[in-house]
Amino acid sequence: MLSATSEVLENSASWNNLIGYAAFKLGKPEIAKRHLETALRMDPNNEGYLLDVGEFLASYRAYSEAVRFFEVGLTRMPHSAPVRFGLAVSYMLEGNLDRATPLLEQLHAADPLWEPVNLALGEGYESGGRWSAMLRLGVFLQSKEPSNAFAWYLEGAARERLAAGNQTQLSEAIADLRRAVALEPRSSRDHYALGRALQDRKEFPGAVAEFENAMRLDPADTKARYALARTYAQMGKRDSAQREFEILARAKAKTVHDTYLAFMASAQHSHLGP
Repeated sequence: MLSATSEVLENSASWNNLIGYAAFKLGKPEIAKRHLETALRMDPNNEGYLLDVGEFLASYRAYSEAVRFFEVGLTRMPHSAPVRFGLAVSYMLEGNLDRATPLLEQLHAADPLWEPVNLALGEGYESGGRWSAMLRLGVFLQSKEPSNAFAWYLEGAARERLAAGNQTQLSEAIADLRRAVALEPRSSRDHYALGRALQDRKEFPGAVAEFENAMRLDPADTKARYALARTYAQMGKRDSAQREFEILARAKAKTVHDTYLAFMASAQHSHLGP
C-alpha cells in the first residue's frame, strides 16, 4: 500500500515540484533540477512550475540560460505577467537593461501598483542613470501611496543626481530622503542616499552620521564606506579617511544578484492583476 502510494506521488507533477523546490532551497542543485524539470515536463502549462525553474537557473547564475528559458516560456504563456517579469529580471541579471526596461515599463503600465515591478523598474532606472524617469516614477508612486518610502527614495535620489550643485534641488532632495528615512528607518540604501545629498551640500557631520547608519544596517555596504572615507578626507580627517580606505581594500563588494533574485521570487506570489 505504501509502495503504491509512493509510486503515485512520484508520478505527480505537484510532488516533483515540491521536492525540487525544497531541494533548491536546501542547496541541493542536482536533485532540485531533476525534480523541477520533471514537474514542468509533466505539466508544461503550469505557470508556477515554469517560474520555479527560471528562479533556480538564475539563482545559480545561469543567466543566459534563464533568459532563453523565459523567452520560450513567454511564447507558451504570452499573457503571463509573472513570466514576462521573470524574463525582465533575467535580462537585468545578464546586464541587459536595454531589453529589461521596456518589459518592466509595459508591466507597470498594465498594473501600476504591482510592487515587484516598481522595485525592479526603479532599480533599472537607477542602474541605467535614467534620473528623470526615476523621478517621475517616484512622484507617481507617492500620488498613489504617500507613505511609500521607496517612492520618496526614488524622487530624492533622482533629484540629488540631477541637482549638479543646484542648492534648491539639493534641498528638495534632502527633504525627500529625510521623508524616506522617517518612513523606513532600517533601509541602508535610504541612509546612504541622504548622506550623499548632505555631502553634496557640504554638511559633512550629517553626511558622516548617515553613512555610519547605512553601514550599521548593512555592514557589507562598500558604497557607504567609500563615501564615508571621502567625506572624512573632505573634512581634513586624514587618519579617519585612511582607516576607512584600508577597511575598504579588504572588503568584498556586493552585487545586485541577491536583490534581483528577490524580485523574481516574489513575482508569482504577489501578482493580483489579470
